Amino acid sequence: MRITVFFSPNTPITSDVESLLTEYQYAAKGKIDVEHINPEVNFSRAKELFDKYKVVTDESMLVLDYEGRNKTVKASEMAEVDQTGMAMGEGPRVTSFKGEQAISSAMVDLTEGKKNIIGYVLGHKEPPIAEAAPASPLMPEQQQATSPISVLKTFIENENIKLQELNLFNVDAIPAEMKTIMIVGPQYDFSDREMLLLRDF
Repeated sequence: MRITVFFSPNTPITSDVESLLTEYQYAAKGKIDVEHINPEVNFSRAKELFDKYKVVTDESMLVLDYEGRNKTVKASEMAEVDQTGMAMGEGPRVTSFKGEQAISSAMVDLTEGKKNIIGYVLGHKEPPIAEAAPASPLMPEQQQATSPISVLKTFIENENIKLQELNLFNVDAIPAEMKTIMIVGPQYDFSDREMLLLRDF
């Protein structure tokens, strides 16, 4: 497993996270590689990995990579921070460090190899999941369209969750492996049969 640490020096839990990762490395007996990157200093390396892992946030975080699967753990998921003193010139204060729970949970998700699945309902002119195909060289005036949910899709997939299309017209029941159903901006009403499938979910 490879863990890439994207932390700015002023992140209040930096030392806690570094100590925790050292413990993980020791316990794993060389099976965990850790790379620390300060995005403010190592800009080119950070950009390279941001592109690889489709990072769409500037928050300090870890990216865990295991056998081609990856999952992000944000700093905000690893600690509760009190910032009430900042108005008086004080720095943020960590009130609760939850890094071990957050990182261990991410490791389990990756090593088990199972992705949670969200069913994305289509069939009522909802925004598509996928980006439109690139413009044809014969028609360069056509611009490649960007799906309005592309950023949301990236966030979801960074959590090791699969967003899978679901057309309720084509199924007798919502597949059991789907734990959540997402309905975004339908422009047509759902049929009685579709509503029944959703109620039975």
